[in-house]
Amino acid sequence: LVRGDEVYFSDVSVRPYDTGLVTLRTQRLSEFELHARAVLGLPVDTIMISPGAAEVTYADEADGRPTPRPESAAVLAEALTVPESDARLFGRHEGAPRLRLGLALATAVDVTTARDRVRQVSATLRRLWQ
Repeated sequence: LVRGDEVYFSDVSVRPYDTGLVTLRTQRLSEFELHARAVLGLPVDTIMISPGAAEVTYADEADGRPTPRPESAAVLAEALTVPESDARLFGRHEGAPRLRLGLALATAVDVTTARDRVRQVSATLRRLWQ
């Protein structure tokens, strides 16, 4: 996204890039809001709320396919006990180059702690696909 001499992001896609998903927790405006505002000619900002981290789990990294199981809610609840964490679980997208199964997001006072938290959430979420 370009505004005058300022570049906010260097790529745009019809579906969200994994690299931009961290904005869901770390910035005042997510990548989706930034795109919509840019297209509509509205003001944009990239104010960071908190350092954060994101980690995506792909089908080729998991041992199975997403299948609803009775323990799924308990696994998700356990993943969300990590402080300042969030998770997104994705449905099947036919034709996608790599099937995204889930996204772990976390914030903290520093990036190192955010990364530790996001790894903890991801490790728990992977149990959904084993």
